Amino acid sequence: MSICNEGENSKPGRRMSARMRWRFFGECLPLALALACMNTGALAGPPAAAEYGRIFDGAEPGGVLPARAILETLKAEPAPVPQVKPTAQAHGDVEPRLDEKRAHPYVAIQAAYIFGIKETPEIRFGAYLARSEGDVDVRREDGTICGGAYDEDHRDHIDGYLWPFTMCSHFWEADEGDCSKGLCRRRNAWRRGTLLWSGPEGVLPFYLKGDKARAYDRLGHVAHLLADMATPAHAHREFHGSDRCFLDDSYEDWMADGGYRKFNHNDAGGVVPIPWDKKPADMDSASFPLYYLFYTANQHADYFASDRTDGNARQRTDRAGWLDYSGWPDSPTRDQDLADNDPGDNDDDGDFTRIASKAFVYSIGATATLYKLFWETTHPRCEIPPVSGSSEIEVRALSTNLVPAQAVEIERRDPQGGWRSLGSAVRKSRQDESHELWSVAAGGAGGMLRARMKNAAGVYSDWCLR
Repeated sequence: MSICNEGENSKPGRRMSARMRWRFFGECLPLALALACMNTGALAGPPAAAEYGRIFDGAEPGGVLPARAILETLKAEPAPVPQVKPTAQAHGDVEPRLDEKRAHPYVAIQAAYIFGIKETPEIRFGAYLARSEGDVDVRREDGTICGGAYDEDHRDHIDGYLWPFTMCSHFWEADEGDCSKGLCRRRNAWRRGTLLWSGPEGVLPFYLKGDKARAYDRLGHVAHLLADMATPAHAHREFHGSDRCFLDDSYEDWMADGGYRKFNHNDAGGVVPIPWDKKPADMDSASFPLYYLFYTANQHADYFASDRTDGNARQRTDRAGWLDYSGWPDSPTRDQDLADNDPGDNDDDGDFTRIASKAFVYSIGATATLYKLFWETTHPRCEIPPVSGSSEIEVRALSTNLVPAQAVEIERRDPQGGWRSLGSAVRKSRQDESHELWSVAAGGAGGMLRARMKNAAGVYSDWCLR
């Protein structure tokens, strides 16, 4: 995997070329003007009125709050979610009602029907998915996935940018490479996603330290970025405002006005299989599943046109060669295909539906896979099958489809009550898509056995006994 120098354009003495200066101002000036319009144009919609009130309460004379105070307000840590008893909601129950501008929490909830609500005690209503099964008030969802999914547009836990510059890293032109920049020459969405996943302010460090509220909040932030990748304008690195401002994107406007409600978890079909045979040789096993989800979501959207950029349909392939576009629709793949959709953000010819049925639906399954990746990473398990008269002892490393086992330790209880290592276990076989079999020489007979596995993310399971 390419190693990107995130600060390469800010080194002392480094000058922007004339081309880069024009590009920088061409991207950032409209974004600055969008601040004046007070509308993000993103799927989640603008900050709620209560959020604006919280930011500007206590402003100095003239109504202007100092930038430092705004930054501190936006960077305030979310309150821990109450430890309430989770309440499972079965498939087919009444869907929670969401504000029409809350597409990102909608994706987060639909994904949990595929993986989470039935499979875990935490990715549920009443726990860390959302506080309740009824109306989801995103302003009161701190410490949950839905809260983080909404908040990614408005609160920057990585760089501390103010809205709307929080969204500069929500874009990735993946055809230009893993290190291509987002808007305003900031890091791209994939790079931001990795920091929110495993960086100091990320999902895994917080969860493994026991701070579940922050961990699930950050998981919502990652889910937001993943859903953005399934939007053509974000995959083309095309700045867009909203139809109430300027330079809008008609597909995003249609989705934000309720188009997303035409699709749900049943359309997604399930979690996304991770093809380990496609893992690049220079990419570690812990990074590949997340990269695959971001890249393929991006390339689902990149196939289609946005209002000012053609899609890559004519190539009929993606940079990595992982997607098969056979049978995909021919429209809308050129920006002119959407010219008749822009007035009123109408879907009269079905162009928006064709985009969403491929890209948006994929993002639901990809987000469910993100949840499964998170759960398997943080909850590795193993078991020791009954020991026969064999000369070796076997251990099953469980839940290894998304996070392979990296090592297995096996120990035997000695007569003095201590534990003695039996040596390094070796991977013997893969029994099915989620179980690996490891073994080590028995080293004698009798005595209690225990084993534990370490997965590719460096997380250890609890000891399993036999």
